[in-house]
Amino acid sequence: MTPRELFDRAYLRTLVAAGAKPDDDHAEECWRAVKGFRASLYDNAASWLNATTKFLPKPAEWRNACEVVQAEQDERDRANLALRYEQETGRATTYHCPVCRDTGWEPGLCKSGQLCGRCSRTVHLYDHPYVTECLCRATNPMYQAKRLRQQTTVQAPKRGRAD
Repeated sequence: MTPRELFDRAYLRTLVAAGAKPDDDHAEECWRAVKGFRASLYDNAASWLNATTKFLPKPAEWRNACEVVQAEQDERDRANLALRYEQETGRATTYHCPVCRDTGWEPGLCKSGQLCGRCSRTVHLYDHPYVTECLCRATNPMYQAKRLRQQTTVQAPKRGRAD
């Protein structure tokens, strides 16, 4: 099946759950919002939307659902990779900072009672993941080495630019 067909199946599930009538324009807008994500996320995103919304999801809600599901899958993949490494080598994966895993970003889940910066200034509408700068950024040697590599990497200019 093509990615669009997989999305259409997931979209129809949300239509049925919301009790809404099919709308080709709305489906096209939602497709444009999520077509950059992996096709395997659409079904799980539809399940997440059906569990968290009562009405027909907007394109932004589809995009957010794909981001949430992708973050969950990436976290599971990282955990499986670390477990496989530990089983193959007999050594556990270690980080200088277990909170951010040497990325420099501390993950969080915005929910009532523990709001992100944006929701604390506005109205909290729904639970969503967010990140903040980790306290280890200035002292973490792995993060500092990664930043240094990024700063010293030379990139070719983009086509069409008169640099």
